[in-house]
Amino acid sequence: MRKNLLKTSLFFGLFILFIGTAKSQNGDLILTTPDINVWTCEVGELQTFIWKYDYTEDTYDKECDDINPSSIDLSIGTASGVNPAVEIVNGPSVTGCFVSINFRCLTDDPLILEICVNAADAFLANDGVGCFDLSAAIEEGDADGDGVADGEDCAPNDPNASGATDPCDDGDANTIDDQYDSSCNCSGQAKEEDTDDDGESGNPDEDDPDETDGPDGPDCTVNGSCDDGDANTVVDQYDSNCNCIGQAIDTDNDGVADSEDCAPNDPNASSRFDACDDGDANTTNDQYDSNCNCRGTAQDSDGDGVVDSEDCAPNDPNASSRFDACDDGNANTANDQYDSNCNCRGQEQDSDGDGVVDSRDCAPDDPNVSGRGDLCDDGDASTENDQYDSNCNCRGEVVDRGDSENDGVLNFEDCAPNDPNASSRFDPCDDGDDDTVDDQYDSNC
Repeated sequence: MRKNLLKTSLFFGLFILFIGTAKSQNGDLILTTPDINVWTCEVGELQTFIWKYDYTEDTYDKECDDINPSSIDLSIGTASGVNPAVEIVNGPSVTGCFVSINFRCLTDDPLILEICVNAADAFLANDGVGCFDLSAAIEEGDADGDGVADGEDCAPNDPNASGATDPCDDGDANTIDDQYDSSCNCSGQAKEEDTDDDGESGNPDEDDPDETDGPDGPDCTVNGSCDDGDANTVVDQYDSNCNCIGQAIDTDNDGVADSEDCAPNDPNASSRFDACDDGDANTTNDQYDSNCNCRGTAQDSDGDGVVDSEDCAPNDPNASSRFDACDDGNANTANDQYDSNCNCRGQEQDSDGDGVVDSRDCAPDDPNVSGRGDLCDDGDASTENDQYDSNCNCRGEVVDRGDSENDGVLNFEDCAPNDPNASSRFDPCDDGDDDTVDDQYDSNC
């Protein structure tokens, strides 16, 4: 069924990869477009289709060039009804038996394709209908993915062979150079007789004149130099059966060839269970495994089931990970625990619960006092107004409780403790300034 059909123009491309064929009464329409077996494309993607009409001779003497480009139609639609489905870029084009198209997709939906080649009568496809259903061409498939449809492939399961002159195996040990012919028959050329029984065809000494040859021996020089193709051997020589054999290299002379030695430069190690060094300081008892990998056993020094490399306290069986108890070495913290990075951290104490941690509290046991300016007792009876300074030192003001001039006023309250005639505000004094008169003490002495 054709939906949203679009007559297209065609563009010829040089890239040819046979994918499938649709049969006609006189020949095959061979679909050569790559990836046609998954016929979808992205919006805006440029696609190129190529077809070849494979003409089969019959009573009509026709050539592919009889195809008229103007009579070639390609119908493109989608099952979901998208119209138009593509935008034609170039075409139509016919070159020999090849017809092609170049277009850009306008939808992601799978496409329905049909091509009609309306040439001379001999080229009418499908018994006169003139159109090929490309779905039929796709169904034939390409099992070995070599670009040749299974129906046209001499070896549909061999990606290295598909047609005439391609190599094959005719199953005959007496033939060589087996190839497919134009009818996909596999045949080879008969071998020449081996008259001297040296394993090489041809006349004696003519097959290899530079080697000792005769009916009693093969064409090689016993103990002669050769190359066995193995980089792990030296002093390669032919044996009596013309096999090229070398001596295995054993660099450390431990009796194990380098190719099988886990440690070719260590005479004390060569195989599984032999001691080695895996380069990991956290493992012990390093040994080679069956693949010559050096592996050690992870250490667990404190036997707590956690290897040292993952243990926060590798020598403490009671601690290994986050939240486990530890000692951060700070006397001002409590409830010390390991964090997720194995750092031991404690909570700073506030013994008096005044909101100031002990390490910053001038009086960590007094909830009423914590910092500068707070009251304290410096233990000195001769001071008063004791307070903490910025360094948490408790200091008071010195008080003189004597009465030096016996005027009835104690010295610490006397503006002039050595003058019996003056002691407080308004009492006469001398400010030392000759330019003033009536000098008196004020309320601050």
